[in-house]
Amino acid sequence: MHNKLQGHLKKIYDRFSKSIKPVRGDYFGSIQALVKLVEMRDPYTKKHSMKVSGVAVKLAKYMGLSRQYVDTIRLAAILHDIGKLGVKEEILLKESALTHDEYKAVQEHPSFGVDIIKPIPFLSEILPIIRHHHENFDGTGYPDGLKGEEIPLGSRIISIVDVYDALMSDRAYRRAYDPERVIHMMEKEKRKFDPHILKKFMEMIGSQHKR
Repeated sequence: MHNKLQGHLKKIYDRFSKSIKPVRGDYFGSIQALVKLVEMRDPYTKKHSMKVSGVAVKLAKYMGLSRQYVDTIRLAAILHDIGKLGVKEEILLKESALTHDEYKAVQEHPSFGVDIIKPIPFLSEILPIIRHHHENFDGTGYPDGLKGEEIPLGSRIISIVDVYDALMSDRAYRRAYDPERVIHMMEKEKRKFDPHILKKFMEMIGSQHKR
């Protein structure tokens, strides 16, 4: 990890270390504070993490996963973009297309996220989920090019919800797409997603739209 990033993270830990304790009420407040730091730097992802967490939890429950793993997914989804603290603001806020080098810098954020969370012992179980939430089921993702079930289950769940929320949200360079087009776009790129989880997700949102 770069020295500049290390210094930046040390300031973050110094600021919140007193409140980080292995008690849910205490550390959840610390987690929310870290997410707020990301949102302050990148207004276009405001509330994105919390929305992804909410939908990912619903999907995990719909899939019948254990309560313990649902809680793991909740935390991992809240913190999935925490590594953006290590990406330059001018890249995060850029309104035009990213250059190759800028896109490579953005691709480092899952690894940065692991570096940020690693010193917090009670969050160790979410490290693999955060590192691999941009892996694709067909092996074309990053940072490690994992394929299929090599990718942690939580990462496979969050990746679907992450893309869905991103397409459903206004961005600096485009307006949000309507739900029908979002579903079409995701189905067109279905090779990137776990087919079983994608099917469950489509069932879930389909049942919600019918209400």
